[in-house]
Amino acid sequence: MSNSILVSIVTPSYNQAEYLAENLHSVTVQRAQGIEVQHLVMDGGSTDGTVALLEASTGVTWVSKKDRGQSDAINKGFRAAQGAIIGWINSDDYYVPGAVARVVSYFEEHPEAMWLYGKCYIVDRTSRVTDEYDTSDFDLETLINRKNFIPQQSTFFRRQLLDQVGYLDESLQLCMDYDYWIRIGKLYPGHFLQEYLACFRRHKDAKTSKQAPRHWAEFLEVSRKYGGKRFSMIYLRMLMHAAFRGIPGPLQRLAAAPALRSMARRIR
Repeated sequence: MSNSILVSIVTPSYNQAEYLAENLHSVTVQRAQGIEVQHLVMDGGSTDGTVALLEASTGVTWVSKKDRGQSDAINKGFRAAQGAIIGWINSDDYYVPGAVARVVSYFEEHPEAMWLYGKCYIVDRTSRVTDEYDTSDFDLETLINRKNFIPQQSTFFRRQLLDQVGYLDESLQLCMDYDYWIRIGKLYPGHFLQEYLACFRRHKDAKTSKQAPRHWAEFLEVSRKYGGKRFSMIYLRMLMHAAFRGIPGPLQRLAAAPALRSMARRIR
């Protein structure tokens, strides 16, 4: 790279001190020759030690005060972002080493690309890899009617998109990323970078775990807002999830086995 490029990373945070240190470190190590990283942590007024951790950190710009929810926090970060490329990763997730350099190279090699997403590991609370995100090549109809195959943790876009598309819908608190992918996907196809860029942490305190019924309802609401079919795969998966929650724990663990998850993906 002949000139230095600034990449802005936005991290919304609220009472995730247990995981935040790994997030901060993963962004810090993305800095490389020709790449500057602006890390913006928008904390919602945490009371679990997050502020002390941020105070002791270097290379991060942060605020900690009450906000109107995660979408509001992310939008505040987007407005403060100064980079030519923008990414957003939650405080309990983290990047793999070299991810940002690979993203910058891809954008330089593909000037037509306005946004991209990569592959993403799924890890547990101890950072052990347990699975991977079900990603695939970009297809708008699949995105609207079948599944969200775009991991927010490994998605990056040129800042011009903010001027063209605007910011996250702050009425959404669980599927604002899904809504945004559809909005920008209607203008520009997403580029699938088939390399691992990030790790998505699944744990019992995550919003999507604690508020699963609301998550599925919001997911369906967004799908239908953009013309999703009445009886789409998303709708059927929501019904299956509701039924799944009612079966005994041992059967849930069996259904969650990697082999069965892989089979379900092929069926979809």
